Amino acid sequence: MMAKFEITLERLEKVAHDIVLEMNDGLSGKQSSLLMLSTYIHKLPKNNENGKYLALDFGGSTFRVISIKLQSNEDPIIKSKTFEMDNRMKSVPGHELFDHLATCVANSMENDFLGSESVSQLNLYYVNKFCKSSFTCLL
Repeated sequence: MMAKFEITLERLEKVAHDIVLEMNDGLSGKQSSLLMLSTYIHKLPKNNENGKYLALDFGGSTFRVISIKLQSNEDPIIKSKTFEMDNRMKSVPGHELFDHLATCVANSMENDFLGSESVSQLNLYYVNKFCKSSFTCLL
């Protein structure tokens, strides 16, 4: 029975090679069995960044709202709240899902992140681990 799960080093190297080829094809826009989005970091942080940021991480089974406060030469202050996405929310119409996500964000900001603090502007970052294409959304 265990022989079914054994793999030779040669076969493992072939699988690794094929995965790299598929990733390269996906990133170059060619047909690929992997969904790939071309992303990169164009500028590394210098530890002098300032500002308040909000990140939304929607992974399918959970939705995380993350508040990040950066102050020059100090450790970032990161607060996070995770919401479980039950099976019902996975099958509702899009407008109902996004209404629910907006309520999660509003409650997190009001109850967990800001308190009595006022914020006039936040940079917003959205992470979707299962997206098939990228798009721009103007708010």
